[in-house]
Amino acid sequence: MKIKIICFGKIKDKNITALINEYLSKINHFTNLTIVELSEEKINNENSIGEIEEALKKESKKLIPYLENSFNVLLDIKGVQMDSIKFANSINQNLIISKDINFYIGSSHGISESIKNKFNLKLSFSELTFNHQIFRLILLEQIYRAFSILNNTKYHK
Repeated sequence: MKIKIICFGKIKDKNITALINEYLSKINHFTNLTIVELSEEKINNENSIGEIEEALKKESKKLIPYLENSFNVLLDIKGVQMDSIKFANSINQNLIISKDINFYIGSSHGISESIKNKFNLKLSFSELTFNHQIFRLILLEQIYRAFSILNNTKYHK
């Protein structure tokens, strides 16, 4: 099984990058995880709903190639919430059926409504809004925690 995190933009903070690399190293003891960074569409007028919608449509087209032959999880504030054990079990279920798992983090404006029905699961970690760079780190920590639960290591208490 392979896991991909597909997201928009690059991490700019070297401290966050260091922590991300630390979790990648830990996770890769359990499974192969890669991060795919797609370019976020530029928006000239942040107040233009039409321009934002057009950018989201263009970004959605970039996601389509990743949606085939995988269990696709959209990280969405309106998604279902689960605790770490349920999250681990969800990952484990996909291990059993040998599916790759792709996690998607939208751009700073989210993700187009037109593509949301293509995902197998819409998952929310909280009703709070997170900085995209920090959220990537939070997702990695939860993936590591999930594998720690599945492998009965001491990390999850």
